[in-house]
Amino acid sequence: MLRTMLVGSLPRPTWLFPPQQVSSLDWGLDGPTLQEGHDDAVRLAVTDQEQVGLDIVTDGEQRRRHYIWGFSEHLDGIDFGTMVKRLTRGGRYGLEIDVARVTGPVRRPTAVFVEALRFLKR
Repeated sequence: MLRTMLVGSLPRPTWLFPPQQVSSLDWGLDGPTLQEGHDDAVRLAVTDQEQVGLDIVTDGEQRRRHYIWGFSEHLDGIDFGTMVKRLTRGGRYGLEIDVARVTGPVRRPTAVFVEALRFLKR
């Protein structure tokens, strides 16, 4: 039997991550409302995957602003508070975006995504 699953991100609901925000990677909600929005978006992603018959479901990366930042935001030594402009993909596309700066040794002080996994397993 071939087990089926999604690899990668599902589109986020527009109330959680408005399309016009993609360049700045800002959420459409904040505070406790953001947590509720994340939970609701994960529930929707799981339901969508179950309805199409996937064997293994994921959270669709609904809690992560970006597939790289979602992990690196939890590391020490990376400053997301003072962003700098850099060309993406080595300048191949001529697009400048705001990026975080490495300011010291990069370390993972705690496990990442454990709470997201706990929520998904409920």
